[in-house]
Amino acid sequence: MKTISVVINARLQSTRVSQKLVRPFAGTTLLDIALDKVNRMDFFEHRYLAVAEDELQAMASGYENIEILHRDTGSVKKGVNPIEVTFAHYLKVPTDYIFVFNPCLPLLRIDTIKKAYDYFQSTDFPTYTSAVPTGDWIFDDQGYVFTPRNPFIPANSINHGN
Repeated sequence: MKTISVVINARLQSTRVSQKLVRPFAGTTLLDIALDKVNRMDFFEHRYLAVAEDELQAMASGYENIEILHRDTGSVKKGVNPIEVTFAHYLKVPTDYIFVFNPCLPLLRIDTIKKAYDYFQSTDFPTYTSAVPTGDWIFDDQGYVFTPRNPFIPANSINHGN
């Protein structure tokens, strides 16, 4: 049996939406939704909230199964930080594998995660990641559609009105 811990990485200095994890969302916050779900995931060896800010650490106090995984303050600075700083806290996790739980996915269900956990336990693959095709539209900073209108036309060949 592989040992697996789950980690919620959280910071207040998001580049695109500052403090998005603690802003009001559906009568609660994105972080509280994630903490509540992870708190109930008893199939993981450890359940962590990885933070550097005291405000975020305090939010975990009401969840009896959540452990704090301390991060360096340099790992939560706004923008993209050096990988060896951003993910150094993973070296403190005493299990074979880490499942990273993204708190910005509030509709992800516990049973979906359990199915992924069980599948990973049943295989010999060393890692998994997921990519799911969607029909989302993505816009550039000028408001032009970045996503190809036709799936057979590469995005970088679209004339953006220039």
